Amino acid sequence: MAMLFVFATVRLSAQITNMYSADSSLAIHQLYVGAVESINFSVDSMSTQNWTGLRVGSNATYTMNKVFSINAFFALDQNSDGYLGTINSFVLKTRIGKNFVWTNGVGAQVSALFHRPIPPSFSGHFEPWVKRQIPGVGFLTRFEVGSTNKLVGSIAQRNNQGEFHLGFNRKQKFLTSVWVNTDRSMWGGAVTLQMSKISTVLLVDQTHLGYFAWVTLPKDWGTYLDFGFDYKQRMIPRAEVGFLKSYKVTSYKLAGVVGMGYSYEQRAVRGYLTIALSD
Repeated sequence: MAMLFVFATVRLSAQITNMYSADSSLAIHQLYVGAVESINFSVDSMSTQNWTGLRVGSNATYTMNKVFSINAFFALDQNSDGYLGTINSFVLKTRIGKNFVWTNGVGAQVSALFHRPIPPSFSGHFEPWVKRQIPGVGFLTRFEVGSTNKLVGSIAQRNNQGEFHLGFNRKQKFLTSVWVNTDRSMWGGAVTLQMSKISTVLLVDQTHLGYFAWVTLPKDWGTYLDFGFDYKQRMIPRAEVGFLKSYKVTSYKLAGVVGMGYSYEQRAVRGYLTIALSD
């Protein structure tokens, strides 16, 4: 039987972190440039498909004083399938005391803040399917109460509707949130567990049940599961399991992962090689 291989190669990828202005008021947290190429070999027909994608972006904070700061990020995607799109955020943060932050502008809602990686980053570029189902950026007002343990809520306008999020963050190890829009056509909840060797995300929304898991193994190996079930149509839109090994080439400041997985929905054995500049 013929096998289907998806070989993904990051031809150019760079992530430079934590650069500061002379007075340290401006911090560039991430500067990301990445490109991906994939070649697919069909199980059934032995046909091949090529795909390339490019992402550039940055994330920065300007601190005016102890109370006010501006945080912004952008990411631009252009793919060979004709897609061209941007993800943007620009918010004003007001810190009142040690335990209260009020955020206004266009930014990440609570559920994206808790469960999704920031778009202009290596992990944001290669975001798993389960995390992509969680609502992202909107025109919002958001509050955070607490320091080590935080209660966070947001009210946003997205897709011409009001959207409400509420979440709880316990020491960055247990994060949970729920969301609903004004006509209740979109709702859901997610739980993230961050342990020393295991990271998981459990999702339920108006259409899907989803589960993502990453387990760190010895010698820089890890195994992952990215699974989604559409309980309305009774189908599996996403199911992939595999292994990845992280590496660093310190003399050239490079890092990345290499590995292989099996994709149920694509009937594919998928090989991966990713490369990024590393500080």
